[in-house]
Amino acid sequence: MNQSEFAASHQVSPKTVTMWKKKKWIVVDRAGVVDVVKSNKLLARYRNAADPRATRKHLQLERAPEVPDEGAIAEAARIVDSAGGGMSFEEAKRTKMVYDALHARLDYDRESGLVVAVAAVAEVVGAQLARVRTRLLAIPSGVAAEAHRAKTVAQIDALISDAIHQALEELVADAAP
Repeated sequence: MNQSEFAASHQVSPKTVTMWKKKKWIVVDRAGVVDVVKSNKLLARYRNAADPRATRKHLQLERAPEVPDEGAIAEAARIVDSAGGGMSFEEAKRTKMVYDALHARLDYDRESGLVVAVAAVAEVVGAQLARVRTRLLAIPSGVAAEAHRAKTVAQIDALISDAIHQALEELVADAAP
């Protein structure tokens, strides 16, 4: 089949087929004969099956540009890598729909409080651990004078244990809502 016949079979202009040829979306031999099977297989990656005239480039121009976050970019790269980068347009569209559904579910989970940001949790836990550290480091200076007057190791042990328990009880009481 020549390029004009191939263009007619895909309902596009011969100029479009020439553009596809330059982009290596179709397979044409030196005599100008289009390998229909191989070319259709290649075009399946770049064309929307629902609109045979649309290419991936045209679809991108119709949409407003989105600025994905780094997590979305990494996830998209993982998906493309797992598929070997050879997804058809329909497979890519289905994958995007699944990703969008998962993203909407995550947004819902965030709004309902089922999911919280790791950074927020880390900040709260870090502040609590800093308080624990500060309180525990204050114990030696608080019991040093009494420990000096103690007569036995058991008395020193009891002083330190009591101070630790008291500090922990204060921290728990402060953390209670």
